Amino acid sequence: VLSNYAAEGVGRILIIDAETLEGECYELPDDSGAWALLWLPERGELLVGTCDHYGSLHCFQMEQRRFLRPLRIETETYLWNFALGGDGCVYAGTYPGCVLVKYDPEKRTLVSLGKVGDVDKNQYSRPIFATSAGDIAISAGFYKNQAWLYRINTGRFLKLGKDGDSVRGVGDDFICLANGDFLTFIDSVTLDPIGTPISADCPEDSPEIGRDSIRRFLAEEIHPAAVPGFPGHGSGIKTSSGRIIGVKGQELYVWENGKASYRRIPGDPPSTAIMTVAAADGEIWGSSENGQTLFCYNTNTGALKN
Repeated sequence: VLSNYAAEGVGRILIIDAETLEGECYELPDDSGAWALLWLPERGELLVGTCDHYGSLHCFQMEQRRFLRPLRIETETYLWNFALGGDGCVYAGTYPGCVLVKYDPEKRTLVSLGKVGDVDKNQYSRPIFATSAGDIAISAGFYKNQAWLYRINTGRFLKLGKDGDSVRGVGDDFICLANGDFLTFIDSVTLDPIGTPISADCPEDSPEIGRDSIRRFLAEEIHPAAVPGFPGHGSGIKTSSGRIIGVKGQELYVWENGKASYRRIPGDPPSTAIMTVAAADGEIWGSSENGQTLFCYNTNTGALKN
C-alpha cells in the first residue's frame, strides 16, 4: 500500500499486487495526502493519517474497499506517523499543536492527550515509537528538541534525557536518544541509562556496547550495509517471494537477482498545485509543487504533455 500527497489537491492510497504490480487507486475522503499508514490485520483495516489541512484519521476497510467516516482533532492539520500501543490503541503525533492523539479501534474514537513537552513554541510531535514495554516514545520539536515517554498505564508524560535530545528509535529492551552526533540508550522499562553516550559513528562491535539488542540496532538502523546498485538505498519492502519492491520518483522498482526493473506507479496521478509558469511560442510551460514534474500546454492545439 502506498499513499501520496497532492499539494492543494486530494490525495490517494494505492493498493498494489506485489507479484503482478497491478494496482487500485482510492481517493481519500479529504485532505492533500498522507504520511501515516498502519495496517491492523486482525480488523482488516488500514489506518491513514493525513495532512496538511485536516489532520484526519481515515479507516479503510480492506475487504469492502471503503472508507469509514473521518475522525479529526479540530486544532491539528497533520498526523505524522502511527504507533500501536500496548493497550491495543493507536497513537499519532501532530502539527501544529505538538500533541499526542489516541485512537481506539473498538470504540472508533479519536482524542487528544495534550501537548507533548513543556516548550510552548514546539509545534511538532514526531516521530513517535511504541516501546517494547508498550509505551509511546515521542520526539517534540523543532523550537527546542525534547524526548518524552507516554506511560500508557498511568496516562503520564515523562521527560527522557535532556533538552536537545530526540528519539532516534527503539529496540527489544531500550529507547535510543540522539543529540548531535551522540546516541544515548536507556532501558525501556526502568528508564535507567545503559552505559554512557556513544558516537553515532561507533561501530557495533565496539566494547563500549554491552547489549546484543543495541548491537543489532546499530547494524540495522545506524550503519546499514549498502547494496551496490540498489536503487532504494536500503528502503523497500521484502515480499514473500524474496523480491524487494520500493518507490523511486514516480516509478515502482523491483529488486530481484541483483538488479532493478522499473514500472510506472499504477493509476492516474492526482492534480496538484502549479509552482511556476512560463510562456514561449504559443506554449505554456509549468512545474508542479513538490513533484518535480514539468508540463507543457499548447495553446494552438490544446495538447497537454506531462
